[in-house]
Parts: sequence; C-alpha cells; structure tokens
Amino acid sequence: MKRKKPKIELRYYYMPAGSPILPLLGERWVQNYGTGIEDLHFHNFMEIGFCYYGEGILTLGEEKRKFTGRQFTVIPERFPHTTNSMGNTVCKWEYLFVDVEGFLRKNCESAVQAEKMLRRINAGALLMNEKEEPFIAECIIRIMDRPCGYHAPGRGVLYSGGIRTSYGSAGRDCPAEPDAGTGNAL
Repeated sequence: MKRKKPKIELRYYYMPAGSPILPLLGERWVQNYGTGIEDLHFHNFMEIGFCYYGEGILTLGEEKRKFTGRQFTVIPERFPHTTNSMGNTVCKWEYLFVDVEGFLRKNCESAVQAEKMLRRINAGALLMNEKEEPFIAECIIRIMDRPCGYHAPGRGVLYSGGIRTSYGSAGRDCPAEPDAGTGNAL
C-alpha cells in the first residue's frame, strides 16, 4: 500500500513589539506530544526548543531523530518538523521563537556578515545535547529564565549563541564569543 504523504501546516506567530524573541514557556508545554503523528508543521520564525525531560521522536524534514531530556533544537523558519512522545511519556519542552533575520540585520557589523550567518543558521535543523554543546544550552536557558529581561544581556547571549550555532553546525571554527552582557567580542 502506498504511504500517505503527510500534511504540512504553517503555525504563524506574531513577535512582541520591540523584541526579536517570542517565548513559549511554562506548564502548557509539559505534556505527551502524541505518538504516530506524521503531519508536519513549520513556523514563520526560527524555533529554539529545550527538552528538560522526557523522550520521543523528533521529525526534522525527512529525518527522524530520537530525543531525550537535556537536548535542544534549533529549527530554521519554514523547516517542516513535528514532535512525538515515546508511548505515554510526558515531556517538558519550552520554546523561543526568534526573528533571526531582523535580529542579525540590526546587530551584525555588516549586511554581508548578517547574510552569511543567516545562511548558516538556515542550512538545516539541529538537535543537540547539552553535554556536547554546553555554551549554546546555557545561552538558551539564560534567555528562557528571563525572557522579559532579555534586552542588553540577552542580546549578547542570543548573538553569541547564534554565532556558535552557525559556525558549529557548519563544522567551522567560531570567532571570538561576544560578552553576554554587552555583545562585544571578548
């Protein structure tokens, strides 16, 4: 029997005025994410997800990857994906949706630098482990801990995490990391 092609749904979000980050945090995201869900969705902003606990299968485009607690995702805008819990497992995820293009254009030294980083970040979805990428995990957790107090310190954290993600995912050496408080290179 021919396998049914999954549906793909756009989940559109509005960014809060004056911020490049929309946080989706709290108890609402402690749940069983379902099993056997084949339909995919995508967003109009980059999705950063952090799994605190639980396990399941994450579908990233055509690829299926097992996830467990203390892992995180960086999923470019318009990239089809879905999350399934393993059996009756309850998972806790929290999410940051980021206007990466707007953020980079505003915070990079040049349009060329912003474009290069954007291309690297949008090259594909990532599932990473906190133990293997502690710096990026710390950046994500810092912003999730204080999403409303994001501004100056968060800008540096987001920028340095974006640099590390864009270079790290491409297997390149990372330039100097910005200071998380100022955004200036150390």
